[in-house]
Amino acid sequence: MKAFQTAIFWISLYLLLILAPLLLLIFDEVPPGSGFWWGFSMALGFAGVAMMGMQFLLTARFRRASSP
Repeated sequence: MKAFQTAIFWISLYLLLILAPLLLLIFDEVPPGSGFWWGFSMALGFAGVAMMGMQFLLTARFRRASSP
């Protein structure tokens, strides 16, 4: 059971860090004339950049974050 709780913690932390830029964008003003697809593509771009940043951190060999 402890391994399951640890896995849930790390997955939740990963998702929180990936979605943090999107949560910050919610409070920003939406420019006029931008539609759904523009906002959706911006959200995917921000999530992609956050995922690349997390990949960089995880491959830095932090023992606590990269242990199985």
